[in-house]
Amino acid sequence: MISIIICSKDLNLFSQIQKSIKETIGVIAYEIIRIDNSIKNLSITKAYNIGINKSKYEYLVFVHEDVLFHTINWGKILVNIFNLNPKIGLMGVAGTKYKSKYPSAFWHTKEDFLNINLIQHYPHKPTSHFKLGFNENHVEKVVAIDGVFIALKKSIGVHFNEEIIGFHCYDLGISIDVLDVGHHIVVTDQILIEHFSIGNTNLDFINGVIKFHDLYKKKLPKSIDHKNKNLASLALKKFLELCLDNKMVPSNLWIFNIAYSPFDKLNYQILKLKIDTLKMKFKVNG
Repeated sequence: MISIIICSKDLNLFSQIQKSIKETIGVIAYEIIRIDNSIKNLSITKAYNIGINKSKYEYLVFVHEDVLFHTINWGKILVNIFNLNPKIGLMGVAGTKYKSKYPSAFWHTKEDFLNINLIQHYPHKPTSHFKLGFNENHVEKVVAIDGVFIALKKSIGVHFNEEIIGFHCYDLGISIDVLDVGHHIVVTDQILIEHFSIGNTNLDFINGVIKFHDLYKKKLPKSIDHKNKNLASLALKKFLELCLDNKMVPSNLWIFNIAYSPFDKLNYQILKLKIDTLKMKFKVNG
């Protein structure tokens, strides 16, 4: 019933998650498909689509190889959630009810719009169990999920968009594509995983987000019943702060922030960065 597809570069990590799956998935038909990416360095969208083409079951799970499962019988839980509503096409363990029209990560919004159940490790601070957005309901509708764990119903016919290259924003792409074929996306707190690494929000990530938005800008924003007009400007500001940390701020996005919040101190910090960059450029060329 479940095909588990793992884009793998490390045999030791793969062996660990393979063992974890065997011990926790429960009595259910499943297969594990390892896409060996140690040499070819395929984009994750390409690797995952190879896995889809090799799969034999209806429910497809895409999961990072540096993950362990904590929930026993999670395979049956996963299938039951899809069976709750035939319109569910995609499921995760972390996601958002709002995705801005501006370049931004899924978590660049108010905490009230996030649904997360995940044990996350960090390099320089204690491990945290994040649980946000779940009160009475164990399943919540969202508009986008995080790529650490993705469950896709194969029969809806959606593949990963191979125009998204590298290892960023493939999760946002599959989310929007599932919504566009009329299916729902949900996040559940009934499946708990432990993630041993944290993604890099570096220049590669920033460029990946910007390129993703160039591809999908006509399909954004997406939201679940939000009425807060400040969410777009908040997402823009959070992304610009990330850009500032990496000393690369797109001028067009800075101008949008000036229009939203002309007296925001972030604008002056960006201006200083721009001036310092120009000074350095003239100094080198001079």
